[in-house]
Amino acid sequence: MTLNDIIRSLKRKGLTQSEIRAVVVFRYGIGAEEIPLRLSDVLDGTAALADADMIAGGEPVEYIIGTVRFFGAEIKVTRDVLIPRVETELLCDEVCGAAKDINAERIADVCTGSGCIAVSLAKKLRIKIDAFDISRAALTVAGENAEKNGVAELVDLYETDVLAKNDFFKTEYDIIVSNPPYISAADMEKLPDSVRREPATALYGGEDGLDFYRALTGMCKKHIRRGGALFFEIGDGEGDGVRRIAASCGLSAEVKNDLAGRERIVRIDI
Repeated sequence: MTLNDIIRSLKRKGLTQSEIRAVVVFRYGIGAEEIPLRLSDVLDGTAALADADMIAGGEPVEYIIGTVRFFGAEIKVTRDVLIPRVETELLCDEVCGAAKDINAERIADVCTGSGCIAVSLAKKLRIKIDAFDISRAALTVAGENAEKNGVAELVDLYETDVLAKNDFFKTEYDIIVSNPPYISAADMEKLPDSVRREPATALYGGEDGLDFYRALTGMCKKHIRRGGALFFEIGDGEGDGVRRIAASCGLSAEVKNDLAGRERIVRIDI
């Protein structure tokens, strides 16, 4: 088959342009910009077509390829971790700006998953990041990502249950950041098949989706230095709920939208 034949077959199987590009780059080592110049290349389409069948069946292309580019880092992903989203890069950008403004020396990343936030922040800022997660398997992936991106000496990993009602922080931080599970019970029932392939523990945020925000906001005053901040990623429509949680702790929450106009980032200054 020529590359052009393979691409046509992938289209017929229902793959999007970005999925086709990702499969071609992964399977044939052809740079995305080279694809139009290589359409007449004769290639074995077996693996690519098998990938397409899996994707058509709901398997996220990121789990097939095994890596994602995220905020300047190359992040390994497995079925043990949530796939990093481009929207979360906005959270990292906000944290980077705040960290530089206050000359931050130490950050905590809670519910780290693949470590995409911790690793990319360590790579950009060259400061210590403590990363926490309930999943030992996810922490293994996060450790591999820290090693892969040359920041293993900056990222320390801790297994902990945020909702266990015990204060797990052992020190103070300039910034605490979290992209926690925030899908409500009702919305869990509506998730597309591809998202259902991701670990439920990284998605489900309690009946109203706000359990982790309650737990972390309640701890933050004790563990963020004066002048520091708590940053969250939230689901669209959760801004008012997080504002109320912050207010109940005597704090004020600023909510920012992403590029699509959806509520996405919360900043709570201490």
